[in-house]
Amino acid sequence: MSAFGINAIIVLDAEGHRIVARYYLPKYSPSEQKDLEEKLHRKTENNSSGDEVISLENFVILYKSATDASLFIVGGADDNPAILDDVLTGFHDSMVRCFKGPVDKRAIFENLDMVLLILDELIDSGLIFETDPSVIESRIATKSIDENPLSEANIKSTWKDLTKQYFG
Repeated sequence: MSAFGINAIIVLDAEGHRIVARYYLPKYSPSEQKDLEEKLHRKTENNSSGDEVISLENFVILYKSATDASLFIVGGADDNPAILDDVLTGFHDSMVRCFKGPVDKRAIFENLDMVLLILDELIDSGLIFETDPSVIESRIATKSIDENPLSEANIKSTWKDLTKQYFG
């Protein structure tokens, strides 16, 4: 497997429309991205098993079907499918843990910020960074706390302190 083993991660809905995608290497033009996504949808739309390894052009692609969405990991033709499967499983299981429920189109849209954080923790510039869902979940929880200091608990605490300070 080359250092840049992951070419893309793509999530499509049941009609083949992109929900979210990250393309790493090689660089794809928007028309090439759309073309690849259409080919993926056509090749997988009638598969009843839900999980499969497919070969398309010069890619090895693993995918997992959720309720009304499909997750795709695109690697090079020489990449190890077992490693790609570890990435795909890590991506799916991280979403299940962070959503605290099933992976479907609605959950992905409602938690799109979390999905993007999962992708950031999973892969960096095509390099596999982390695939353990518990580690990814803990990193995302930490980022959410650090990046959102105005949580309800913080606001209540601040309000309580201010009212004490000004009204005794």
